[in-house]
Amino acid sequence: MIKTFLKDNHISSSEDLLLWMSDNIEYGFVGSDRKRYTEIDFDDTKTPIDFYHKYRLQSPKQLIDSKLGVCWDCAELERACFKEMGYQFDIYYLELMDKVTSTHTFLTYWHKSKLYWFESSYFDKRGIHGPYRSRVEIFEELHLSLNKEDSAVGITAYTLSTIPKYGSSCRQYMSVVKAHKPIWEVIVPIID
Repeated sequence: MIKTFLKDNHISSSEDLLLWMSDNIEYGFVGSDRKRYTEIDFDDTKTPIDFYHKYRLQSPKQLIDSKLGVCWDCAELERACFKEMGYQFDIYYLELMDKVTSTHTFLTYWHKSKLYWFESSYFDKRGIHGPYRSRVEIFEELHLSLNKEDSAVGITAYTLSTIPKYGSSCRQYMSVVKAHKPIWEVIVPIID
C-alpha cells in the first residue's frame, strides 16, 4: 500500500514526502466517535479532554485517507514511507513538562552519512533540518524553541522503536512509549 502511495504521488525522497504532507495533512484528529477535531488547544480546559478520551492512532492508510492527524499519526506515516524509501531512521517521542504536560513525536534520518530532522507537524519548525552531529543536538534545538520567555519547559526523550497498535487510545499509545527507557532529559523546576 505504501509503495503504491509513494508511486502514485511521485514521492521518492524526504523532500517529496514533506511537500506532500505539507500540502495534504491538516493538524487535528479523527476521534473514536469518527468526528473530525481540528481545533486543538491544549491550554483550553475542554480540548485536552476530547483528545485524551477520543483520540485513536491512525494507520498510515487512514491518515492518507483522512488527511487529518497529529504528530503521532504523522510519525507513523513517515515511518512507513522512510522504510519503503530505504532510509535509516528513528522515531522520537518527547514529553514536554510545563504546567501542562504535552508531547511531540518526530523522525530523524540518515542521508549520505549525515543526520537530518524531518518535521511535518510542528508548524513553527516544519521542514528538513540539518545536518546534525547527533540526536542530542536536535533535542537541544527543540528544547530551545519550545522554551518561551514566560515558561520553562523540561523535556524527556524516548526512542519509539516499537510500532504502536493502530487504533490505540492516547493512554495506550503513551504506555507503548513508556515501555522504553528515556534516552535524554532536561529537568526544569516548575514554579507557580
